[in-house]
Amino acid sequence: MLTKLLNLNSQPQINCFKKEISEFLTPKTRPNRYKSSPQLKKSSNPLLVNDNSKTKFSYKYLSSLEQSSSSKNLLKNANSADHYISVRYSKESCPPEPPRKPLSEVLHTSLNHQILEEIQASYIYLSMACFFARTDVALPGCYVYFKKMYKEELGHADVLIKYLTMRGGVVNLNTIEPPCNQNWEGIQNVLINAIQLETCIRDQLVKLCHSAEKERDFGLADLIQGEFVREQDESINELTRLLVRYSKMTKCGRGCGCGEYLFDRELFRIFSKKEGETVIRGHDIPPNSYI
Repeated sequence: MLTKLLNLNSQPQINCFKKEISEFLTPKTRPNRYKSSPQLKKSSNPLLVNDNSKTKFSYKYLSSLEQSSSSKNLLKNANSADHYISVRYSKESCPPEPPRKPLSEVLHTSLNHQILEEIQASYIYLSMACFFARTDVALPGCYVYFKKMYKEELGHADVLIKYLTMRGGVVNLNTIEPPCNQNWEGIQNVLINAIQLETCIRDQLVKLCHSAEKERDFGLADLIQGEFVREQDESINELTRLLVRYSKMTKCGRGCGCGEYLFDRELFRIFSKKEGETVIRGHDIPPNSYI
């Protein structure tokens, strides 16, 4: 630098050298990109404005962005994206539901009728259970057994309701008629009526299965054959065996009530552990005690 200064001979060379010295000593700063914007002369940060040492958000900057060509393109793209989303997911443009075989009107009516029959059967079994729970009857074993049958028929109705709903049908509930005679007279009469009731329900299920096969609805036919008809056969077999055993136990001592007592006690021993309930005083009595 000194050798260059000593070699200077004219005033223009000296002035040029002074300019170079001043540029060298002056710190280099980044050019302000927002210097030309009239809205941002008071602030070095384009998003902040200093007003009485308080920082405020510059809405003028945002308005200037909206007026710029690039921001207009962004807004236009956003509007087009909203329009695409609204059209893509509107009801008219949504894809249809997954294809499933709808129930025919015949099967829809038959299923609703079968649901009502299952609920009606559970209502009859509840009437039988309440008869044996009476104080003047006092047969807790028969009460527990027919309470189990009541819950079983309600479970059948619930399975059919869920299946009908799954197939897109509508469950139409109707009035449940009470039993004609709620004074069941004794164990033998109740068992005979229960066998007739189970046989009637089985015949209706078989008709429903034939209707499903005729309509080529093999899913419903498989449900009826696999779950319902087999359970009906088992219930009929069980009730028939109970009737035979009751007849044998009461054949010898007619009128003394010993056979009826022993039969009811055996029912209580078998089914009270499964149900976990008793007739009198609820949970105060252990399930294996007979009262």
